[in-house]
Amino acid sequence: MEKTYPIRKAREEELPSVVSLLQQCSLPTEDIPHENQTFWVVQRDRDIAGVVGIETYGLSGLLRSFAVHPALRGQNMGASLLHHAVEEADKLGMESLYLCTNTAAGYFEKHHWIYIRKDSVSAEVLRSEEFNCDWPDSTFCMFLPLQEGVVKKAVETYLSGFNCAQAVFSSFAPAMGLSAKEALKITSGFGAGIGYKGEICGAVSGAYMALGLKYGRWQSEDTEAREKTYALMKEFDKEFLTRNGSLYCNRLLEGDMSTPEGRQAIKDAHRFKTHCPRFVKDAAEITAKLMDPGKGSKK
Repeated sequence: MEKTYPIRKAREEELPSVVSLLQQCSLPTEDIPHENQTFWVVQRDRDIAGVVGIETYGLSGLLRSFAVHPALRGQNMGASLLHHAVEEADKLGMESLYLCTNTAAGYFEKHHWIYIRKDSVSAEVLRSEEFNCDWPDSTFCMFLPLQEGVVKKAVETYLSGFNCAQAVFSSFAPAMGLSAKEALKITSGFGAGIGYKGEICGAVSGAYMALGLKYGRWQSEDTEAREKTYALMKEFDKEFLTRNGSLYCNRLLEGDMSTPEGRQAIKDAHRFKTHCPRFVKDAAEITAKLMDPGKGSKK
């Protein structure tokens, strides 16, 4: 059974100790304290042994200052702190958490955070001092969806083993009268750039189908529905291209999906883990916004 630790909100007078621990762990402290920051700590005897912080930016949060004293690592303290921070963010009604790291990406990946491009970070979080530090090239941006909704559902579906088209389309379909089972079957051949062709990204195909299911025409004379669907697809393309640079699987994955050797090279480079989840996240997020501009990803 994993050990748990009593975690509490840091008191104002403890901030110097928090800063000291962060400095020992080579983490930035120049902008501490700040009015939108909250820190939680684990105390051992009289010392702060572990800390995690969240900065609040509307419905998004920035996870930062996550550290455990070097002598106490490997005892589940970090996992307890991370779990607590995520729970607190969820209680506050946040939809998503972001972070940037150049040392612990693998750790966060094990806790279901996904890699994203900086272009996918919310505008408010992107203006934070943390995201405007002079980070080395090895820095990763990561994302965790919190509240139930299509973005979280899409990411979880992909991570459970379905392809990116299935993940996106099946997250929208049930709300429009199509069962998840039917949606998964319909899109089963659209992964890997349509059946290992490396063409249109499956996440993009799934988004197109979701937009078509909601707005597409089913009567030949309904040209207004056709034009609306095409216009929304064009808007989708523009935003997805801004975030990711291409709509095509081979370019997005920097390899050749059409051959076994190419797929193995992409797998060996871990791009199905570091790239594909963010394409699913972006596609679901953009589609949700197009379907309901006032609510964004809360669909």
